[in-house]
Amino acid sequence: GSDSAMPPISDVPEIRAPQRAPDAPRKSVAKLFQAFVEFYAKDFAWHNEGVSVRLGHRTAPTVSIRHVTSENGKRVVAPVIEDPFDLSNNPSADVTERGVSRLHEELRRASVLIANGASLSELFEPWMPSPSGTKTSRTTETPKNAPHA
Repeated sequence: GSDSAMPPISDVPEIRAPQRAPDAPRKSVAKLFQAFVEFYAKDFAWHNEGVSVRLGHRTAPTVSIRHVTSENGKRVVAPVIEDPFDLSNNPSADVTERGVSRLHEELRRASVLIANGASLSELFEPWMPSPSGTKTSRTTETPKNAPHA
């Protein structure tokens, strides 16, 4: 078998979803997404927490915190994401400093858009920062009235 093959179901540890109190209010998908963005943009302590879907709550990372350094010497903490099938594996182990910076930039961008009441189509509009640091949208670079090629 391949090293990347999924383990047999009998080898997968039991994962229990956190229990919700019977009288707890239900949240819409939009509210859950907003809470997700706010948590990772503002509350998550990247320098000493790991992402664990298996546990379903905040926890110390199961593998070592890793710092990545850019060519110009900028050093940032890379995310630690637990692989629930192999606790010694960090699926984000190959992320670069630029990848970490873009992740944080996207989380901040989404947080601001949500706070300003942006629509989902605006929130999910693809964009990339230009080399000068100003943001350009891939979907709106061509004026809307321009003929399509």
